[in-house]
Amino acid sequence: PGDEEATDFHDLMIGTLEFIFYPALINPRKEHPIHDGRKRIDITYTNAATSGLFYRIPVARRIVAVKLMVECKNYKNDPGNPELDQLSGRFGRDQGWVGILVARSFNNRSLFIARCRDTARAGRGFILPLVDKDIERMLDLISEGRREEVDRFIDGIFDEVIS
Repeated sequence: PGDEEATDFHDLMIGTLEFIFYPALINPRKEHPIHDGRKRIDITYTNAATSGLFYRIPVARRIVAVKLMVECKNYKNDPGNPELDQLSGRFGRDQGWVGILVARSFNNRSLFIARCRDTARAGRGFILPLVDKDIERMLDLISEGRREEVDRFIDGIFDEVIS
């Protein structure tokens, strides 16, 4: 964790998340400019899901999720409201209302989930928080030949955010 390794963390997450969520999330784009280049999103993925959570979000819940936006926070401390507001500020009707905030760890995970829930309840989008141990768990599931359980894992996080 720390500013000096932020670019490496960002680069690692591009490929790692694509590997974990392929074929649902494809075409990663780093530093995706929006609003005529006045803002950028760390990573965007095209939502190509035909099953699983990223399919159910737009189909069953009617939440626009054309792109999935990701912000990477290589912080030593928990991200706070400004980081959530940064990501939710990238949401909109053209890109969608769903994103992932990747951090190294949470000292107070329940508080961060509550902040994500506040964002959702305020109608500002749905943020799925992931940390190193979540990424490692999903990679372990894949290496154990249990890729189908990745969807259940991420769906559980989504349920926490919307409950």
